[in-house]
Amino acid sequence: MKTRTFNIALCGIIASLSVVIMLSTALIPVATYAAPALAGTILAVPVIEINKKWAFASFAAAAAVSAIIVPDKEAVAFFVLFFGYYPILKQAVEAHIKNKWLQLLIKILCFSAAAVATYFIAIYLLGISSEEFTVFGINLPIIFLLAGIIVFVIFDNALSGLIAGYVNRLRQKIFGNIKSNTKL
Repeated sequence: MKTRTFNIALCGIIASLSVVIMLSTALIPVATYAAPALAGTILAVPVIEINKKWAFASFAAAAAVSAIIVPDKEAVAFFVLFFGYYPILKQAVEAHIKNKWLQLLIKILCFSAAAVATYFIAIYLLGISSEEFTVFGINLPIIFLLAGIIVFVIFDNALSGLIAGYVNRLRQKIFGNIKSNTKL
């Protein structure tokens, strides 16, 4: 049986790990895109071990701290607008919608909305020049979105594999016989 203390401790550890991963963007320039995805991936643990409400609290804490201390605000935007809450969204969509194609469509639409929001935040709030979104002088945000959707589908499949690996191999070693609260 999981106690409130267990829930708080687990969510605090996961939020802290997410922030540390987000801080890697200060040391590794290409981490702007990889760190938010990795930081969000570990938020699948509270979804599996506790529930979506606690996982969202963990995400909110990691997002708030990241927004304050992570110097790469573009990476923070990726984390806050999509990758941070995606494991929660993924579990909700997959638990309530049985049709795999409809699941994929909903997840792609959510990703696309977040990508467009991130683009406009980068341009208008973070002051990133729209020239940074050009190739050979042609502004190609639609091409970037389509490429992003392809990468997202790969990410979604990889996340499914990581979650299965966690549940089947790693979970027992970390938590022993404590039952998961989430239907997998």
